[in-house]
Amino acid sequence: MAQQKKNWMRKELKGENIMAMKFTGKGLASAQLSEQKLRGSDFSYADLRGANFFSSDLYGAIFFGAMLQKTNFRGARLKHVDFRKSYMNDCVLQKALVRLANFETAILVGASLEGSNLQECIFAGADLREARLLSCDFTGSDFSQADLRGAVYNDKTIWPAGYDPMDYGAIPVDWEVVYT
Repeated sequence: MAQQKKNWMRKELKGENIMAMKFTGKGLASAQLSEQKLRGSDFSYADLRGANFFSSDLYGAIFFGAMLQKTNFRGARLKHVDFRKSYMNDCVLQKALVRLANFETAILVGASLEGSNLQECIFAGADLREARLLSCDFTGSDFSQADLRGAVYNDKTIWPAGYDPMDYGAIPVDWEVVYT
Protein backbone atom coordinates (compact mmCIF):
# COMPACT_ATOMS: atom_id res chain seq x y z
CA MET A 1 0.00 0.00 0.00
CA ALA A 2 2.83 2.43 0.84
CA GLN A 3 4.39 1.80 -2.59
CA GLN A 4 1.05 2.50 -4.32
CA LYS A 5 0.67 5.78 -2.40
CA LYS A 6 4.24 6.74 -3.28
CA ASN A 7 3.59 6.06 -6.97
CA TRP A 8 0.31 7.99 -6.78
CA MET A 9 2.16 10.99 -5.41
CA ARG A 10 4.59 10.84 -8.32
CA LYS A 11 1.69 10.47 -10.77
CA GLU A 12 3.32 7.36 -12.22
CA LEU A 13 1.12 4.31 -12.02
CA LYS A 14 3.03 2.23 -14.55
CA GLY A 15 2.73 -1.47 -13.90
CA GLU A 16 -0.25 -1.15 -11.59
CA ASN A 17 -3.62 -2.74 -12.36
CA ILE A 18 -6.02 0.09 -11.62
CA MET A 19 -9.17 -1.08 -13.39
CA ALA A 20 -12.51 0.51 -12.43
CA MET A 21 -10.87 3.13 -10.21
CA LYS A 22 -12.48 6.52 -9.52
CA PHE A 23 -10.31 9.50 -10.42
CA THR A 24 -13.23 11.95 -10.50
CA GLY A 25 -12.00 15.54 -10.22
CA LYS A 26 -8.38 14.48 -9.55
CA GLY A 27 -5.43 16.61 -10.63
CA LEU A 28 -3.43 14.21 -12.80
CA ALA A 29 -1.78 16.63 -15.23
CA SER A 30 1.21 14.98 -16.95
CA ALA A 31 0.44 11.61 -15.30
CA GLN A 32 2.21 8.59 -16.85
CA LEU A 33 -0.52 6.00 -17.39
CA SER A 34 0.84 4.23 -20.47
CA GLU A 35 0.18 0.53 -21.08
CA GLN A 36 -2.30 0.33 -18.20
CA LYS A 37 -5.50 -1.66 -17.73
CA LEU A 38 -7.89 1.15 -16.82
CA ARG A 39 -11.10 -0.50 -18.00
CA GLY A 40 -14.21 1.11 -16.53
CA SER A 41 -12.27 3.81 -14.67
CA ASP A 42 -13.98 7.15 -14.03
CA PHE A 43 -11.96 10.27 -14.90
CA SER A 44 -14.95 12.66 -14.95
CA TYR A 45 -13.87 16.28 -14.46
CA ALA A 46 -10.25 15.21 -13.90
CA ASP A 47 -7.35 17.43 -14.98
CA LEU A 48 -5.36 15.16 -17.29
CA ARG A 49 -3.62 17.82 -19.41
CA GLY A 50 -0.49 16.31 -20.93
CA ALA A 51 -1.15 12.85 -19.46
CA ASN A 52 0.17 9.79 -21.27
CA PHE A 53 -2.24 6.88 -21.91
CA PHE A 54 -0.11 5.33 -24.69
CA SER A 55 -1.39 1.81 -25.50
CA SER A 56 -3.63 1.68 -22.42
CA ASP A 57 -6.85 -0.32 -22.24
CA LEU A 58 -9.59 2.19 -21.35
CA TYR A 59 -12.60 0.13 -22.44
CA GLY A 60 -15.74 1.70 -20.92
CA ALA A 61 -13.85 4.52 -19.16
CA ILE A 62 -15.55 7.84 -18.43
CA PHE A 63 -13.89 11.18 -19.22
CA PHE A 64 -17.04 13.33 -18.93
CA GLY A 65 -16.01 17.00 -18.72
CA ALA A 66 -12.32 16.10 -18.29
CA MET A 67 -9.45 18.42 -19.21
CA LEU A 68 -7.49 16.42 -21.81
CA GLN A 69 -5.44 19.05 -23.67
CA LYS A 70 -2.31 17.53 -25.22
CA THR A 71 -3.11 14.14 -23.71
CA ASN A 72 -1.61 11.14 -25.53
CA PHE A 73 -3.98 8.25 -26.33
CA ARG A 74 -1.87 6.87 -29.19
CA GLY A 75 -2.55 3.17 -29.73
CA ALA A 76 -5.03 3.04 -26.84
CA ARG A 77 -8.17 0.91 -26.70
CA LEU A 78 -11.03 3.41 -26.22
CA LYS A 79 -14.12 1.37 -27.07
CA HIS A 80 -17.36 2.52 -25.39
CA VAL A 81 -15.57 5.50 -23.78
CA ASP A 82 -17.53 8.59 -22.69
CA PHE A 83 -15.73 11.79 -23.76
CA ARG A 84 -18.83 14.00 -23.61
CA LYS A 85 -18.10 17.67 -22.86
CA SER A 86 -14.35 16.98 -22.60
CA TYR A 87 -11.71 19.54 -23.55
CA MET A 88 -9.39 17.64 -25.90
CA ASN A 89 -7.50 20.40 -27.75
CA ASP A 90 -4.32 19.09 -29.41
CA CYS A 91 -5.05 15.58 -28.06
CA VAL A 92 -3.32 12.62 -29.79
CA LEU A 93 -5.57 9.68 -30.70
CA GLN A 94 -3.41 8.19 -33.46
CA LYS A 95 -3.75 4.49 -34.30
CA ALA A 96 -6.33 4.08 -31.54
CA LEU A 97 -9.34 1.75 -31.39
CA VAL A 98 -12.11 4.20 -30.49
CA ARG A 99 -15.28 2.39 -31.62
CA LEU A 100 -18.68 3.27 -30.10
CA ALA A 101 -17.23 6.22 -28.12
CA ASN A 102 -19.26 9.34 -27.33
CA PHE A 103 -17.63 12.72 -28.14
CA GLU A 104 -20.89 14.68 -27.95
CA THR A 105 -20.07 18.42 -27.55
CA ALA A 106 -16.40 17.61 -26.90
CA ILE A 107 -13.80 20.16 -27.99
CA LEU A 108 -11.17 18.50 -30.19
CA VAL A 109 -9.59 21.57 -31.82
CA GLY A 110 -6.27 20.56 -33.40
CA ALA A 111 -6.64 16.93 -32.27
CA SER A 112 -4.70 14.26 -34.16
CA LEU A 113 -6.81 11.19 -34.97
CA GLU A 114 -4.75 9.73 -37.84
CA GLY A 115 -5.17 6.05 -38.58
CA SER A 116 -7.80 5.45 -35.90
CA ASN A 117 -10.88 3.24 -36.00
CA LEU A 118 -13.74 5.56 -34.99
CA GLN A 119 -16.67 3.48 -36.22
CA GLU A 120 -20.10 4.22 -34.76
CA CYS A 121 -18.87 7.12 -32.61
CA ILE A 122 -21.02 10.11 -31.69
CA PHE A 123 -19.54 13.49 -32.63
CA ALA A 124 -22.83 15.42 -32.37
CA GLY A 125 -22.03 19.06 -31.63
CA ALA A 126 -18.30 18.33 -31.32
CA ASP A 127 -15.73 20.97 -32.27
CA LEU A 128 -13.22 19.31 -34.61
CA ARG A 129 -11.77 22.49 -36.14
CA GLU A 130 -8.28 21.97 -37.56
CA ALA A 131 -8.24 18.31 -36.49
CA ARG A 132 -6.17 15.79 -38.46
CA LEU A 133 -8.55 13.09 -39.68
CA LEU A 134 -6.22 11.31 -42.12
CA SER A 135 -6.90 7.62 -42.81
CA CYS A 136 -9.65 7.37 -40.15
CA ASP A 137 -12.64 5.05 -40.36
CA PHE A 138 -15.82 6.90 -39.33
CA THR A 139 -18.26 4.29 -40.66
CA GLY A 140 -21.65 4.68 -38.94
CA SER A 141 -20.56 7.72 -36.89
CA ASP A 142 -22.86 10.68 -36.12
CA PHE A 143 -21.51 14.12 -37.06
CA SER A 144 -24.76 16.09 -36.62
CA GLN A 145 -23.94 19.74 -35.85
CA ALA A 146 -20.20 18.98 -35.63
CA ASP A 147 -17.81 21.77 -36.63
CA LEU A 148 -15.14 20.51 -39.06
CA ARG A 149 -13.83 23.87 -40.30
CA GLY A 150 -10.17 23.52 -41.24
CA ALA A 151 -10.02 19.80 -40.37
CA VAL A 152 -7.99 17.83 -42.91
CA TYR A 153 -8.67 14.35 -44.28
CA ASN A 154 -7.40 12.23 -47.17
CA ASP A 155 -8.83 9.75 -49.66
CA LYS A 156 -8.27 6.92 -47.15
CA THR A 157 -10.62 8.52 -44.62
CA ILE A 158 -13.93 6.63 -44.56
CA TRP A 159 -17.00 8.76 -43.76
CA PRO A 160 -20.55 7.68 -42.83
CA ALA A 161 -22.76 6.89 -45.82
CA GLY A 162 -24.10 10.08 -47.41
CA TYR A 163 -21.92 12.43 -45.34
CA ASP A 164 -19.83 15.02 -47.20
CA PRO A 165 -17.26 16.53 -44.80
CA MET A 166 -16.57 19.44 -47.17
CA ASP A 167 -20.12 20.67 -46.50
CA TYR A 168 -19.01 21.21 -42.88
CA GLY A 169 -15.66 22.87 -43.58
CA ALA A 170 -13.26 19.91 -43.78
CA ILE A 171 -10.44 20.11 -46.32
CA PRO A 172 -9.32 17.15 -48.46
CA VAL A 173 -5.53 16.79 -48.79
CA ASP A 174 -3.19 14.46 -50.63
CA TRP A 175 -1.02 13.64 -47.63
CA GLU A 176 -0.01 10.13 -46.80
CA VAL A 177 0.10 9.14 -43.13
CA VAL A 178 3.55 7.91 -42.08
CA TYR A 179 4.06 6.67 -38.52
CA THR A 180 7.47 6.82 -36.91
